[in-house]
Amino acid sequence: MMQMLTMPENEMDGMTIEEFFGNTFEEFRMTPTWQCFHTMLAFKDYHSMIEMKRYMIRFIQFQPRMEVLDGILHTKYNEFDSLIDPILHWLTEKGVHFVPDTTVTDLEMDAGCTTVTRIVGVSGSSALSVPVQAQDMVISTLGSMTQNSTYGDNTHPVQMNLSTEKGFFSVWEKLAARDERFGHPEKFAENTEATKWMSAFVTVKDCKAFCAAIRKKYGYPKDTTTGAISVLDSGWDISFVLYDKYFASQAADEDILWFDGLWGERDGNYIKKPMCDCTGEEVLQEFLYHLDMLEWYEKLMPRTYVSLAMMPYITSQFMPRSSKGDRPSVIPEGSRNYAFIGQYVELEGDVVFTVETSVRTAMMAAYGLSGIDRKVLPLYQGQYDIRWLVMCMKKMLETDEIKFSDLPPMNPLTMKKDVQGLLAFLNATPSLSWDDKQLY
Repeated sequence: MMQMLTMPENEMDGMTIEEFFGNTFEEFRMTPTWQCFHTMLAFKDYHSMIEMKRYMIRFIQFQPRMEVLDGILHTKYNEFDSLIDPILHWLTEKGVHFVPDTTVTDLEMDAGCTTVTRIVGVSGSSALSVPVQAQDMVISTLGSMTQNSTYGDNTHPVQMNLSTEKGFFSVWEKLAARDERFGHPEKFAENTEATKWMSAFVTVKDCKAFCAAIRKKYGYPKDTTTGAISVLDSGWDISFVLYDKYFASQAADEDILWFDGLWGERDGNYIKKPMCDCTGEEVLQEFLYHLDMLEWYEKLMPRTYVSLAMMPYITSQFMPRSSKGDRPSVIPEGSRNYAFIGQYVELEGDVVFTVETSVRTAMMAAYGLSGIDRKVLPLYQGQYDIRWLVMCMKKMLETDEIKFSDLPPMNPLTMKKDVQGLLAFLNATPSLSWDDKQLY
């Protein structure tokens, strides 16, 4: 772990997590650090070591309490009701024009790829062709993690969409074929067997006792500062989340929970087949089996709707890549009127798969193209705080006191009194909590 924190990213180019840990990975796989990291973020052993390193550094302040996911923040409702819908209303009132039911298929550019000249695609049943004027700015994503998602229900398994039409991934492929500045989308969006997993969204009506029983049995809090509970012996690798209220319009007699199956292609423990071949009813049975609550099944089914989702690209942002060149900059060199945002642009020091990344890249694009002199919100640099480093070291060593044998190899000429002084300093370092006001 110490080697990971200090190793330059360019030495991890193309490297998977398993390759980095080598012979020690099987031992590391059994640690709470990996189990929480894997199930909380959907990282797998063949994903990018660069991304794992960035996460470990970016959120080092949460490592000491990772096993209880202390500090994981959620919005009051789902992200659409809490963030997107209010912004849509505000922008509409400001005169912003939204065009639904529209697919962009290409961004036409000049010969030097410095200027977007036309946006082309399909709107409804008609061809779309929008000329880009000199004063216009074009800001776009490069792909969606939920692209080509398909759905099942109580009685129908989900079918995977393997279409070669991949939304804005397909546009990114066209851009990359024109100029090296646009990166290498094939690193992220070509191996759906490695980037897919399934989830189940369960709505229970007129049976409030069920979720109440789960909370009581497993101590799941009714607040917005906790993460998923992981079922470590699940063949499908299930983690689940209970919501106090997920939709703003949710009825008072409805409860909602969500769970995923990160290894849904494997057989279940109770339903002896892959999650991807199961109906919603079968998926719910497997879930209840792991909760030791199968006796609820007959009562729940007449009151429960299970929406299954297969997402072919849901972890595409984690695939192995190079530290430079595979993802384009927010504003590529030479760009005069376009910028890229979202989870597939290069953002030094920051991680993907977060709301913060979406917001930060949008700030960079808007400020940069419009010439606004305003600073983007900075990253928290907890890796330079000795207090967090000491707390993380004690956590990984499962000790309250750091000993000489716990330290990295020392210079043999180091005087004993100096080592003892260092140990005394480390062990006297005060602890912090994730919400300590000094962090902000």
